[in-house]
Amino acid sequence: MAPAPTKYGDRNSGNTGEIWEIWGQTGSFPKVFFAIKTTGNVPSIPTFPKSKLPDSLSGLFQYNSPMKTTELVAWIGATTGIASLVWNIYTKVTAGPKLVVRAYANMIQMPPPPNNARFLRITVQNVGTAPTTLTNVDFFKMIPRWKRFLYKLHLRKRDQETHALLNDYRGPQIPHKLEVGSEWVALMEQDASFEEEWLKTDMLHCAVHHSFSKRPAATKIIRGPK
Repeated sequence: MAPAPTKYGDRNSGNTGEIWEIWGQTGSFPKVFFAIKTTGNVPSIPTFPKSKLPDSLSGLFQYNSPMKTTELVAWIGATTGIASLVWNIYTKVTAGPKLVVRAYANMIQMPPPPNNARFLRITVQNVGTAPTTLTNVDFFKMIPRWKRFLYKLHLRKRDQETHALLNDYRGPQIPHKLEVGSEWVALMEQDASFEEEWLKTDMLHCAVHHSFSKRPAATKIIRGPK
């Protein structure tokens, strides 16, 4: 495509003419020059790099380099490809069920039952992208972090852990299929042994096992005032 001139007018001198864009080579990179034509059919000499154009002419046009346009297109393509790769990895990692478990102890009912019992309430919500089946719920006392660190360094013998299974409760019985966006609620009446042997520690946790993962979804049991 033949270059097209840009008309200009100089307010100071009153001269008019045309600006022609001419491409040259500087080392390994193309370089654009501009020639000012006032008479005849051929651009007059000398030619100026854009950075050296006279002040009266430098603001008359917008400089667009084909090399910069190519680099911009390449940058957009690379960015789009990386974003697509990151999104695919994210959707792959986050696909499947995701359980949100909450457990609250010392809950009361209104109006209260005849024995004025207190309850442990457990809720499980599936906020993931696939259903799963709840297979088991148990309780355990979390080992302090510093002890677990010593276990990994083999500086301390691992203590025995005691787990208790949830058995007698009100709510959908396990196994229970938990659909996407649905919730499972269990209400267990607290007896004396549970309160004396388990609720005395502030490290009591509840773990929900399900068919989609070998690792249960666990949460700390929040104790309300007694």
